[in-house]
Amino acid sequence: MPGESSQRVSPLVSVLVPVRNEELYLGALCESLLRQVADFELVIVDDFSTDGTATVAENFAARDCRVRFYRNNGNQGVAAAMSLAYFYSRGQFVAMAGGDDTVRPNYFSELQRCTRNIDGHEVNFVAFSKLMTVSEDARYDGQVCPRGNRGNRSVPCTLLSRRLGDEIFPLPAGLHEEDAWIGFLAESLADVVREIPVAIYNYRIHAANTNPRQSNWRDFDYFMRRYNQTFTILRREKGSKLRTRDRERLDILIRLGAYRDQGRTLAILATRSATLVQRLRVASQSSRTLYALRSHFYKAFSGW
Repeated sequence: MPGESSQRVSPLVSVLVPVRNEELYLGALCESLLRQVADFELVIVDDFSTDGTATVAENFAARDCRVRFYRNNGNQGVAAAMSLAYFYSRGQFVAMAGGDDTVRPNYFSELQRCTRNIDGHEVNFVAFSKLMTVSEDARYDGQVCPRGNRGNRSVPCTLLSRRLGDEIFPLPAGLHEEDAWIGFLAESLADVVREIPVAIYNYRIHAANTNPRQSNWRDFDYFMRRYNQTFTILRREKGSKLRTRDRERLDILIRLGAYRDQGRTLAILATRSATLVQRLRVASQSSRTLYALRSHFYKAFSGW
């Protein structure tokens, strides 16, 4: 039918899913998306998994025409897989998901609602939603993030118009932290920013997360150092495209990150150009003791 052919060529939403060794979880993500009635495509790129991830993806692609599957030639990293998924996507709007997560039943209805009267090919548009944490550890389970009316700035909670996506992608080769890159640029370059004030995404917290919340201080410190490097790379490569206020905001993040990496908790708290919430969050990540307290009282510290 003509209508079906048109949808295949250009769906409303493309959901990008870069994966590596997600055999245990990928099926649940696909099921949570495919059971919803919406005009979308699911673009999965496997970053050379060594388990059965590719087989899971191939099976879903074989049984549902909304699923398209590709594979990297070698382990090139999440950023490369995400960029390849974007290259193959065709949607007017672009969402992203982790292979170990799921979406909530209101996922597409909320995305469709917030894009009403927006032409994704003509407007630099971004929407940010909330997420719900899911974990077998009660300390981390059932937390809506963030608090208040703002959406989360992480990749799975970000919906981009195609026009804005073209300014953000491809991601730099070897980028270690796509959340920081995409979230900051999307908010800075967008002409229209909308907040989705409800959780539409289930973020699974487990031992193998990229962000090692359940790991020891050494692993977390290593992650944060790479996370903070992303802002320095962003300033160097995209600073000229940013408005003055956004360059200043980025410089604050770089300064706070440097203090954190040096273990200078008091310097973080004394950085009055940063908001109180920013200072408290970064300070809680700046030493082994504070990190242990943050982990133990996760629900009290998270979502601000």
